[in-house]
Amino acid sequence: MTLDAGGCHKEIAEKIRSQGGHYVLTVKGNQPQLLEDIKEMFARAFASDFAGLDADFHADEDKGHGREEERACAIIRNPKGLRNQEAWKDLCVVGMVQSERRVQGKVQREVRYFIGSKKACAGFYARAMRHHWRIENNLHWQMDVTFAEDKDRTKERTAAQNISLLRRVALTLLKHHPDKQSIACKRLQAAWNTDFLEEVLLGSAKLAKM
Repeated sequence: MTLDAGGCHKEIAEKIRSQGGHYVLTVKGNQPQLLEDIKEMFARAFASDFAGLDADFHADEDKGHGREEERACAIIRNPKGLRNQEAWKDLCVVGMVQSERRVQGKVQREVRYFIGSKKACAGFYARAMRHHWRIENNLHWQMDVTFAEDKDRTKERTAAQNISLLRRVALTLLKHHPDKQSIACKRLQAAWNTDFLEEVLLGSAKLAKM
């Protein structure tokens, strides 16, 4: 299971492993100690050319529609030196992905860090992270474009969180409906046509019971 930084919590890692799954959790500023330790670990690893470490590497690139992207993934298996490492259930891999994206002459560079519970190769983790980013990017695009989330001016924190959750529920319901229209078109049709709205709601309810 791949989760963004919002899901990077010890309790979630424990729950995933207790149910027999494996996790790949993105590490960002909400886990400052873990992020700092991973960054320092890779800084030392690069300085020593990964000497004495169980490391693996993977690189790939993607081109099309005026876009070029190169990605490099490095992992360290059985890491040592993370504070409170035992609190992260079965953590056995730390990793980083460096990406460079070129679109219309503009270059964007990004480094992401993650932890994992599966003793796998760098290629496995690179594919998992790439798949996760595709889903994440699609979600953010739908929220921004179809639901105009960036234009929302709700200031009260709880209300903003509830509205954001409702948007994501609505997006999931619309995606589950078999109609081949775009999400935006299905959203409009659900607003205009109560029969279609009922199909969206009941269709998702049927899926939930399966």
